[in-house]
Amino acid sequence: MARRRERERSPARTGAGRTSPACRESCASSRRFRTAVRSSPAIRGADRIAALLIEPVVGANGVVVYPEPYLARLREFCDRHGILLIFDEVMTGFGRTGAAFAAQRFGVTPDIITFAKGVTSAYVPLGGVAMRESLAAHFDAVALPSGHTFSGHPLAMAAGLAALQAYREEGLFERARTIEGWLRARFDWLQGRHAVVGEARGVGAFFGLELVAERESRKPLVAWQGTQSLQKFFNDLLDRGLYVYGRYNVAVISPPLTISEQELDEGFAILDEGLRGLKAP
Repeated sequence: MARRRERERSPARTGAGRTSPACRESCASSRRFRTAVRSSPAIRGADRIAALLIEPVVGANGVVVYPEPYLARLREFCDRHGILLIFDEVMTGFGRTGAAFAAQRFGVTPDIITFAKGVTSAYVPLGGVAMRESLAAHFDAVALPSGHTFSGHPLAMAAGLAALQAYREEGLFERARTIEGWLRARFDWLQGRHAVVGEARGVGAFFGLELVAERESRKPLVAWQGTQSLQKFFNDLLDRGLYVYGRYNVAVISPPLTISEQELDEGFAILDEGLRGLKAP
């Protein structure tokens, strides 16, 4: 029963039920994580952990940016106990956060990075793994026992190289920092107009718009992993010409890195119109 309640909490809340500003220091220290490692009967100590896999920004589960210096503290913890730190940058990689990888944006270097999606700008399926030279050197003499039929497909590799060239020549890795300023200004504008907008959080061109029934308590408009849905709201936006990925009470706003400010205004005008009549189902 306790596990079920944990899953249904809004992503903007901590396990203690407090909003993130009230426990920023505790969250940033990674204290709960370290306590869980020590006390969990499934883990029974850091010496039993081979690797820690984490999204540097939580993606589909609410777009949650860790408070500083949470990731740096995890890096220190992993170094102390000989644990490999792996960043899942499938969503954050290739310019989404305002740098080639979120690891660079936050100044925390993992041992391994997994990536996909943006590596080809999603034109062709391609995924990969980057790792420290000290780890990669092991596979110079030892075969890596994994792979599949279409690994290294020439079409996918060509698309990846072409996308990388475009990212670099057009300055797209850094452009999300400019887009971030545009987004923050427009989210402030939306929040002033609609009580249903509880919070906009994110980094670069990767934000989550949390929709609430009551702003002060941050009660979600629909429960996280609950039975109700805001799909009609997201469908209405699509009918008006705006695609927004939504999950429970969070709308993920992640515009193309090539978007113009005028195009962003067009999208926010549709979003503003859609929010006017939004109520809990």
